[in-house]
Amino acid sequence: GPDLPDPSGVVAGGGPQGGDGVANAARVVAGMQAGFRRCYQRSLAEDPNASGGVRLEIRIGPDGDVTSATATPTGNLSKNALACIEARARAGVFARPKGGSATLVVPFTLEPAQ
Repeated sequence: GPDLPDPSGVVAGGGPQGGDGVANAARVVAGMQAGFRRCYQRSLAEDPNASGGVRLEIRIGPDGDVTSATATPTGNLSKNALACIEARARAGVFARPKGGSATLVVPFTLEPAQ
């Protein structure tokens, strides 16, 4: 039969809070969102009702590399989706923080496309 279309998901919000000393914070986070969406779409394939909010905390070290990324969910997002989002965030490279380190908080919601 015909293939069902892949479920599509929407990433809403996602502007970083904090990270004032990181010149390109908003741009780097914006570049991660396609990856977050792919993480979510994979979890929608397993659970079409998966949705919720994520509070993603990204710690940035002195060289601009991500030293940790922690995704705290609300809703029923899978552990796999959250681990995927954290891995995507850890792969980010930011400008060197002016203060030697920085923490960004990126709040966003994941919901199935209507």
